[in-house]
Order: sequence, then structure tokens, then C-alpha cells
Amino acid sequence: MSRQQKRIQREAEIVAATLLLMKEKSFLDLRMSDVAQAAECSMGAIYSHFSSKEDLLLGCAYFLARQKIQVLHRVLDTDLASVEKMVMICLCLWQVNQDNPEHFSLSQLAMNPSVWQRASANRSNAMNELGNYIDNQLRALVRLTLVENGYEDVSDALVAELLMGLWGLSCGLYQIKESGFGVFNADFREDDGVDLHLSNIERYLAGWNLHSVVPRSRLNQLVSVVTTYTVLEAD
Repeated sequence: MSRQQKRIQREAEIVAATLLLMKEKSFLDLRMSDVAQAAECSMGAIYSHFSSKEDLLLGCAYFLARQKIQVLHRVLDTDLASVEKMVMICLCLWQVNQDNPEHFSLSQLAMNPSVWQRASANRSNAMNELGNYIDNQLRALVRLTLVENGYEDVSDALVAELLMGLWGLSCGLYQIKESGFGVFNADFREDDGVDLHLSNIERYLAGWNLHSVVPRSRLNQLVSVVTTYTVLEAD
């Protein structure tokens, strides 16, 4: 194994140790010394890979984003209709967050601009490139959905409107579910908000005249098989 391969492996081990620790405490409560102990390495080794705690946070978020890309690819490789793929990605990300609540909390924390400012330039650039890749994949899918469903002159602005609206709805609803408001709201307690999520997707699709393509009965079928796509593997 080359020196570079060993370095990559060591960095992955540090990230894995950090994510394991997060099953017990929040990232804000973690100390770099806790990570060093869990990863069985020195503090010097930790800081040779991650220049700061914020750099480590963004490194963990990068790892989790790459795992979500696995889910994205699985959905894109199916025989589902384009609009169904679009919906299935929303359902899968909801399930991934539900299965790994500590990862969701970490990813939300990592989106804070101050984290990016304090992380290394290489880490921020890598995360930005990954975000651009995901965005391009989703925009291509949304554009195909619109074209296949009779929209003409599909502009970049129209693609962005549908994309941001649907993903904003899904991600925003999940954030509310995980907030203090969600804990005490009956709409989220019964089934972790799945029915409310589906109802909002159904209404949103209706606004784009796509509800007849993916009616509520089909949404129920899609959510019943979502775990087929959401098993995460070490990347």
C-alpha cells in the first residue's frame, strides 16, 4: 500500500470513528481528543488530516454525501419513470435520515457557512464539487421529467423551480419533524411524518399537473419499497 493509500485509509478510519461516537453524543460535544482515542491515533495524526474541528465536520459530511450518491445512482438506474425517480429520491433521503438521525444532525450542522470558512480550502472545494455533481444529476432528471410530461421550452429557471420546490418541501418538512416543534406535533408522531410527507408531495405534483402520473396509490407503492434502495455502504 502506498503512502497516499495509507493516508486515505487513515482519514476514512478517523471519519468512521467520529460517526460512531456520534451515536452517543452530538458533534458539538465531541472533543478532538475523543476522536483520537476512538480512532486509536495521536492528536498529531488527527490534525495532520483535519486542520480543525470544522474541517473534520466537513470531512464527515463529505463521506455521508458520497453515501447518499449511492442511493441516487440506484434510483437513477431503475426502470421507474423519470417523475417516479424524482419522487423516489425524496422518499429515499427521508428514509436515510430516519435510519441515521445523528448523520442528519451532522449534515445540517456542516451546512453552516462558518464551518466552510473555518475548514480547509481543499475540504470546502471537494464538498462544493460533490454538491455540484449531485445538483447536475438532479437537474438532468427534473428536465427529463418535464419534457416527458408535455412541457415545452423547458428553461433552466423552470427546472430550478421544480427542483428547489420539491426538495425544499421534503427537506424542510423533515427538519420540522426533527425540531422541537416536530417532537410535540401529532402530525409527525404517528408514523414519523411519512403520511404528511406523501400528502405534501401529492399536492406539489398536482400544482405541476404531474399528480395523474404519480397518484397517491402509486406514492404508497413507492414508499413501500424505499428500503430496497437505502442500504448504505462504506464508500
